[in-house]
Amino acid sequence: MKNLSGALLILLVTLLAACNGNTGEHPYRNISYKSLKQWHDDGYVVSNTRIRHFIDSLRTTVSTLCDADRLTDDYYAQRQPYLWIDRSGTDLRCDTMMKWVDDVVRTGLPEKKFYLPQIRENLRRLRALDFDDKHTASRTFAILEYYLTRGYLRYVSGQRFGFVSPRQFLNHLSPTEGDTTGKRFDTLFDMPAEYCNADYFHRAARSIRHGLTPFIANTQPDNPLYARYSEALAQQPSAEHRKTLEANLERARWHTPLPPERGRRVVVNLPSQELAAYDDSGHVTVMKICCGSTSHKTPLLSGRLSHIELNPYWNIPQSIIKKEVANHAGNADYFYRHRYEIVDRKSGSVVYPGSLTSDALSSGNYSVRQQRGEGNALGRMIFRFPNSHAIYLHDTNNRGAFDRNWRCVSHGCIRVERPMELATLLLPGKDSIYLDRLRYTVGRQPLSHQGKTLLAEERLATLNSCKLSPHVPVNIIYHTCYPTPGGTALTYYPDIYGYDQPLVEQLHKF
Repeated sequence: MKNLSGALLILLVTLLAACNGNTGEHPYRNISYKSLKQWHDDGYVVSNTRIRHFIDSLRTTVSTLCDADRLTDDYYAQRQPYLWIDRSGTDLRCDTMMKWVDDVVRTGLPEKKFYLPQIRENLRRLRALDFDDKHTASRTFAILEYYLTRGYLRYVSGQRFGFVSPRQFLNHLSPTEGDTTGKRFDTLFDMPAEYCNADYFHRAARSIRHGLTPFIANTQPDNPLYARYSEALAQQPSAEHRKTLEANLERARWHTPLPPERGRRVVVNLPSQELAAYDDSGHVTVMKICCGSTSHKTPLLSGRLSHIELNPYWNIPQSIIKKEVANHAGNADYFYRHRYEIVDRKSGSVVYPGSLTSDALSSGNYSVRQQRGEGNALGRMIFRFPNSHAIYLHDTNNRGAFDRNWRCVSHGCIRVERPMELATLLLPGKDSIYLDRLRYTVGRQPLSHQGKTLLAEERLATLNSCKLSPHVPVNIIYHTCYPTPGGTALTYYPDIYGYDQPLVEQLHKF
């Protein structure tokens, strides 16, 4: 586009032709050259050079919130073609875009986030030809082109991937314990997730010219919870519940792995402090959990349970050794009482606990583990799945914690209220003898007649571990509003880690 002033010239010719070609009463019958003298004003000149200049000014001064913003600015910095304006000005695609955005604004997002006030005002000026020295035609065209692209890309990328990046948000929320630099944070989100990238931007940009509505329709969140939360928000909930719904609507936008709709699966919702395990028929078993404390938050993870480890050692994390164990170095009674063993990392040999100082124990040259069996902090079972945080589901020797309402008490792992019931659900098809061997291995009595007979004859063999085939999907999620497992009602839960308020604050930034 070399010069957009042709659009105004065409309009002028049309108006004059209409006056000359109609001898009857006409709305433009009194129009004269004097009436149109303002069209010679500099404010009415549409110049490509000026439009580019105004866009450059905007992209270097308007705040950047997300990847879509950066990609938009890169697009215009490279002098790429305009997406919304042409020789005829602009068209009803602007109205289509604003209608869709109005729908998401009703979920609590501020309309300024999508530049709707600027777009409306400059559309009005363009359609009314209301230009002057301050609000020139070129400036109006530039504002529309830039803000329509910015708003549209924010909208489609936000609906597709989330308006707040879960990785950026959660992994910069909680400073690592002991860090005073403000640069190290706990990893609270470690799921696969999709984000707006250059390829998505270019597809979205092409859709503006070719298929705006179908592209927008395809960006809508596919998480079934999104529709549930939208419906609940439309019921005019209390201010507190509205904030909760806004936060959970955003979580439903995040493009992260969803629990399968069928088959065996385990879903742990941290705010409800519950685990829901589904068998192959769809039957759900719900049990309490204990999760990480507020200083040792359980991260959001997804994976596949691979096996059940029986009678495990508890290999105490180095952070706990330094904080809770090392100051007892030299006190053999403490280590015997807790059934702790000190192991030389290099040789693998067990070291007498009375022979080490606290500095030596904190050096990293030694590991500390709790012996297997009764009294072990991990209980008698661990449900393992690969992740980089050494997080797993496990039994516990502290059964009293399940009687509390507030069960955020662990160092990050998830304690399971009824581990034997969970193990049985995850091992379909195993015969009664196999399950009796499992019970016997973890210190329980067999249930079948044959199992009891074999135990009496001292012929009931133990197991080392139980492989899960196929592996079972597990999702550790964080929803402060969530459907009752196996039911339809939405239930509100305490925001145990305090994520909702900062998330809503991020959503309201513009």
